[in-house]
Amino acid sequence: PEMLANYVWVVLRHEADYRAALTLGDDVEVRTWVDEAPQGAAWARFVEIRKAGVEKPAAQIKSNWALLDAKTRRVKRVPMEIVARFL
Repeated sequence: PEMLANYVWVVLRHEADYRAALTLGDDVEVRTWVDEAPQGAAWARFVEIRKAGVEKPAAQIKSNWALLDAKTRRVKRVPMEIVARFL
C-alpha cells in the first residue's frame, strides 16, 4: 500500500513483434520479466506469448516504463527497494 501511495508507473513506449498467429481457444503461455536494472527512472519489462508446447514465441513485447512521484508527478529514479522486489 505504501508503494502504491508513493509511486505511479507510466508507459513510455511499447514495441511488439508478432511472429506467429494465435487463434481463439488456443492454450497460451505467457512469460514476463524486467530488465536487469533500471536506467534512472526508466525500466524495461519484457513479455513473450507462445502457444502452449511451442518453442517459438507468437509475440515478443518490450515496454519501457517510467516511475513518477505520486504526489508531484515528477520523474523519479527507481529506488533500490523497488528493484529488489522484482529481481
